[in-house]
Amino acid sequence: MYNLPPWKCMKKKYITMCMLVQGPKQPGTDLNLYLQLVKEELQTLWKEGVNTWDAAAQEYFLMKAAVITTVQDYLGLGYFSGQVVQGFCACVRCMDNTTYRQLEKDPGSSKTVFQGSRRWLPKKHLWRKLGHLFDGSEELRAPPARRSGKEIDNLLKTWEGCPAPGKKKKKTQPLMRVWKMKSVF
Repeated sequence: MYNLPPWKCMKKKYITMCMLVQGPKQPGTDLNLYLQLVKEELQTLWKEGVNTWDAAAQEYFLMKAAVITTVQDYLGLGYFSGQVVQGFCACVRCMDNTTYRQLEKDPGSSKTVFQGSRRWLPKKHLWRKLGHLFDGSEELRAPPARRSGKEIDNLLKTWEGCPAPGKKKKKTQPLMRVWKMKSVF
């Protein structure tokens, strides 16, 4: 639909949705079972193409397709990518370097708060020095370095604790706490 003009591409009749997963009985980490089918179809559309009828030109053409973007909420991102988006490693950018603190003010409470957001501000931003307004400390750290696709791919290839769909995850090294599963993509 990206070959359409902007005033047409977001109209309902031009939008194609390949999958909608919702509700209390969603597949969760077993989403790969569905995504595997989508992946196979996309590979066919990309590599071989499909003979398609063009009604305007009154002829067949070889159609090829690719995924340009996906849209999901934060939890959906976790299910789609296999990355953890809850708990201690909830930031998809920080991964195992997520700054969190367990609040123990109330007995029996174990609320987790994420106070490392000032690290994303410019280095000389005033709020980095105003620790008394936050957790009592200055923020001197830079944002975490973005891992390349090759680094992440190598981490996942060497991950021995990858659970099969529907199985519990084994205890793994700390860095592997940021993934629940290997995504088919």
